[in-house]
Amino acid sequence: MKNKIITAAYPFVPVEMNLFHMASTYLPADFYTRLAKFFNDSPLFILGVDVHGRHAKRKASQENTPLAELSDKYVVQYARQFAKMGIAPDVFIRTDDPRVLAIEKEGLENMAREGVVIERSSHDFKCSGCDERLSKSEIEIQTSTDAKTTLKSVGNQQDLSLVGKLTCSLCHSTEVSMQPTEHYVIKLVRDSFMRELFRLQPSKSVSKNLESIFNSDFSEWEFTRTGYNGFPFPLDDSKQLYLWCDSLFSKLIPLFDGKKISREQLNQTEFVSFFGKNILPYYSLIFPTILRQGFGATNPNVIFSTRGFCSGKETDTLVDIDKLLGEFSQESLRFYCGYTVPDDMRDFKINKRGLDLVKRDILERTFNRFLSESTDYVSSRKLGDAEFEPMSPEVSQLFDKLKKHYLSVSPRRILLELEQGVRGHLGKINPLSTDYKETKRLADMRKLTMDILSCYIPETVKNYSLASGLS
Repeated sequence: MKNKIITAAYPFVPVEMNLFHMASTYLPADFYTRLAKFFNDSPLFILGVDVHGRHAKRKASQENTPLAELSDKYVVQYARQFAKMGIAPDVFIRTDDPRVLAIEKEGLENMAREGVVIERSSHDFKCSGCDERLSKSEIEIQTSTDAKTTLKSVGNQQDLSLVGKLTCSLCHSTEVSMQPTEHYVIKLVRDSFMRELFRLQPSKSVSKNLESIFNSDFSEWEFTRTGYNGFPFPLDDSKQLYLWCDSLFSKLIPLFDGKKISREQLNQTEFVSFFGKNILPYYSLIFPTILRQGFGATNPNVIFSTRGFCSGKETDTLVDIDKLLGEFSQESLRFYCGYTVPDDMRDFKINKRGLDLVKRDILERTFNRFLSESTDYVSSRKLGDAEFEPMSPEVSQLFDKLKKHYLSVSPRRILLELEQGVRGHLGKINPLSTDYKETKRLADMRKLTMDILSCYIPETVKNYSLASGLS
């Protein structure tokens, strides 16, 4: 049995996290980790914080705060917010951890020897208006149709006559200069292994998107910067590593023995990564390349669990975590997100009306009613040693369906399947029956329901009683 490393995209300083982030990325990763333990896998859940990057440096300058102090503040804030939502990583790191740089050094040196890290001609951009170095996504440019787009959207721009037509999206100044320079790129490997890895993804929507990504012209990723808040590039200390580089390499910390990555352990590890659909092209092509060309993984197993965005009017949606937790319990929010957010790349809506409906109709009127009636039924009859007999056939079939959804990384589908099973059993509870098989079936179904629900609302299940119910 392979080890399983479960990861989620890191928040980066100074972004303000809200329930959208929790619902689409961090809660599904937490649900899945708990389900992995229930299904007898060996998961290790890693979360972290990206403390590097230009945005953190800019925020520290604006607040006249030392950069390290600002990073410390946000790391504590994110950890507190995760804990408030019941998200419990096994490893919580920050990307300025020296182990991250050591892993990057090993991997990038190997990749350079393999010819997938190379130097390329490029450009640096600087705005004189706000004195900021800019990425291509922060530079607006007029197109031939007078529509605004970003420089990143039109690819590498080599025409120096464009200087003066570029606009800084931060301060809207047109005083953007462009200087030729050299930067380093990772050449993205496309071969039969990558095609098969993409084809075999458990999510059909992810696999379909990966097919178009495989056939796209995205062939290189520029991962170094100049004058940037980041680790020095191990092969050229005049350059710094882009913050997303840190987050990818840091996911290998559990396999780092203080000196190098264990190739044997790497080949025995499955990676399951949760993130938003916007970074699927970047993540799907780069992370397997790092594992293979950076650390010699012969057959890396990587699952991309990608979700859509929260849509709808912001005034009608759930945003501020602290305010919400003053109105709803942590477990109500967890259950609502688990029951509502799709397991695929479709966008979704979360709002207070939906939360109230799910809490009332699903959690209370369905699950709580079943647990109340089945607990009352089973407790008034004696099972004796039969309690430890194999699961009754009907419940065993449901267990197999739930495990199939687990293997396809579908925590929402598990809740929906469990709900269907619970509704079916609710209609079969006969208070007058003394049939042994009926008692055994209800006892097994009750236990399975409690075990699965404990992956979504652990504290509620832990404290469950007939008097309190699922409150």
